[in-house]
Amino acid sequence: MPAVHRSFYTDEVHGHRYWTFVSEELPRVVSSFFNVSARREDTFVAGLSMGGYGALKLALTHPDRFAAVASLSGVVDINWLSGRPERATLVHRIFDGEPRPEHDVRPLLRAVPPAELPKMHLSCGTDEPLLAPNRAFAAEAEELGADVTTLFVPGEHEWGLWDRVIAEVIDWLPLRARVQA
Repeated sequence: MPAVHRSFYTDEVHGHRYWTFVSEELPRVVSSFFNVSARREDTFVAGLSMGGYGALKLALTHPDRFAAVASLSGVVDINWLSGRPERATLVHRIFDGEPRPEHDVRPLLRAVPPAELPKMHLSCGTDEPLLAPNRAFAAEAEELGADVTTLFVPGEHEWGLWDRVIAEVIDWLPLRARVQA
């Protein structure tokens, strides 16, 4: 669970290189400390809220690395930030203006050949403002041929919802141990 502060998993224009940290440096460090598999079918990424966005960005930028991705209440429309005046300082620090296409998970989704898309689990509370973008992202992913599981349940953008949903995400993961049992 890397700390990337409020960077939206980006090499900030006026700040730190969080994307490089999460996508390149951290995997090298983890594999040097632990005996983890480098095989795609053994590798998954998940996150909630900003982390859901980061998980999707990572899996869609590097689909060769990840068999599955889960986004819990993810910010799947990065341009949503730009339309929120209270986020102006954040948007300036990270993007120095509007997010560029490489920061938007929708073009990343369209750029991956359907056969290479990781399995996706998208969940969101039905009482939170991120519901409509999550539904739209799931529909687009399905239209493109992705294997998408959705879980849109009553709840708000808060830990109680994510505590309930994460158990279903873990059960959904394509773990090899289950196949061998």
